[in-house]
Amino acid sequence: MELNNILVVGLGQCGCRITDGFKSLNPELTPIYINSSEYDMLDCKHIRDYNKHIFNGADGSGKDINKALEFIIEDKPRLLSFLDKFSQFKYMLVVSSLGGGTGAGTLTEFCRIVKETYDIKVGVLSIMPSLTEDKLSLDNALTTLKELSSNKFLELVDSVTVANNGKVKGGNYAKINRQIVKGFSQALTLTTDSREERIDTSDLSKVFLNNKGYLSILPMPEYCDSIEESLLEARENNIFVCNSEDMECGYGAIVLNEEYNLKEVASLINSDETLFKSHDKEDPNKNMILLGGCSFPRDIINDLRTELRTRNAKKVERKLGLDDEEFDIDERKKKIMSSLSENGNSISRNRRRTNNINKILDDEDIDF
Repeated sequence: MELNNILVVGLGQCGCRITDGFKSLNPELTPIYINSSEYDMLDCKHIRDYNKHIFNGADGSGKDINKALEFIIEDKPRLLSFLDKFSQFKYMLVVSSLGGGTGAGTLTEFCRIVKETYDIKVGVLSIMPSLTEDKLSLDNALTTLKELSSNKFLELVDSVTVANNGKVKGGNYAKINRQIVKGFSQALTLTTDSREERIDTSDLSKVFLNNKGYLSILPMPEYCDSIEESLLEARENNIFVCNSEDMECGYGAIVLNEEYNLKEVASLINSDETLFKSHDKEDPNKNMILLGGCSFPRDIINDLRTELRTRNAKKVERKLGLDDEEFDIDERKKKIMSSLSENGNSISRNRRRTNNINKILDDEDIDF
């Protein structure tokens, strides 16, 4: 990828900070910053009057994704006037959190506006909150991930990648952002000059831009005892979300040091189009597998849904005064319903509470 042809767009506070990190690490990139609060961008080093857009009349969204959606819809004419200044770019990387308000709330509509207005390839890098974060962040992430994984959204963009905050142990947001920027920047520049099998910017563009679907980024460790162990370690430590077992793609690229057998690694990948592969003798630390056009990794949606269902079940247990024991979801439901039947409440109220048990397991509000 030729970095001077890439426009990096930060949506919301998280997206703007990561975009700023991209510019710091890769001076050739052009960043722009879009947010509902100017205060949230005060620590961005590369922000200027000409490359920032604050939604008209907005002063933050308070993690309200519906409020953020109203901002971008009502401010569309001003936003288009701002984006017109950067219409010469061939590729746009849109960076946004999934758990915040402005980024998550405007992401889909922003991509729709861009795709309907400009002839440009669009990639999305979205940041998933840790499962330990507050419920509102997880609710926003679940809603936004459902949108991102839909066929309708995947028709708007050329690739989607998700980074998982929860993969950085004990890391603050600054540390997490640096790791995301470093890994994705390496993917953007994964070219080699090997005489045997060279990977150039044109090859890399096909992996990023010629696939409709998910872009898997898998940084590889130093070679372990086997390729299977190496892949297992890579998946366990990877901040970028990948399918747990699926190695199918449209276009793919493999750049590994000489400890790896390229043919052995390539044999594990099923590519619909072609798989570019190369050893990098000049930079032995450049170990990475890129797979474009993958199926969306729905495990992350299931993880979010399970966490929210578990929290909701615990909430009901506290309301009913049950012991804080460890149950799976089905056992929790049985325990709660058993308690309800023993409460001696009126039949109608008891029935309403029983119906609420089914609601909470689907992340719906309950009424006590």
